[in-house]
Amino acid sequence: ARRGDAIPPGMILLTEAERRQTLALLERKLEATLAEISRLPLVLNTRSQVKHKEDLEAKLIEIENAIEVFSKPKVFVSED
Repeated sequence: ARRGDAIPPGMILLTEAERRQTLALLERKLEATLAEISRLPLVLNTRSQVKHKEDLEAKLIEIENAIEVFSKPKVFVSED
């Protein structure tokens, strides 16, 4: 294996099927989260509404970051 292909200690390389399956799941979660955000009222009147919107936006960022990672040709994950 070339140096660039070395697997970091404590990590495993996901198979292409696992990577694609995870990516598809993340894309479905992204669609669902965007749909939920679009259903929020335009004016948020209560703290709980504001908190819910903030939680959804944080979830959206997390999903987008994960999609970016799983879109790469090789994905390494922790062995545990």
